[in-house]
Amino acid sequence: MNILMRTPATTRSFIKSIVAMLVLLGMFTATSAQAFEDNEKKHFAASTAISTIFTAVTNRPWISFGGCLAVGTAKELYDDSQANNHFDWQDMKYNALGCAVGIPIGKGARWLFTDGRSFGFRARF
Repeated sequence: MNILMRTPATTRSFIKSIVAMLVLLGMFTATSAQAFEDNEKKHFAASTAISTIFTAVTNRPWISFGGCLAVGTAKELYDDSQANNHFDWQDMKYNALGCAVGIPIGKGARWLFTDGRSFGFRARF
């Protein structure tokens, strides 16, 4: 006789909802810290969003981190090519921090919204 306790689906849904709320609360708290200047907030928030999406779709943290940093580097190289602007290593630091923060958020999103093995959309025409 197998006596494994199974959590009811409603309890699992409730736990997932709580985890999602805590993650969102953490994101908003981190991006509204007084230590960040406005430009640094933008770099951190954009990198976090990019890394979250990369991780949720690919489920490969190092690929996500590298792709996110590539986007941040491309933006800084674009800034460097503009008049009266330069490549800013301080911005790259916040890009890297945002990329690192986005990975566990993407993993959490994948866990919340999928069975952990697949992620995607279906369309019928």
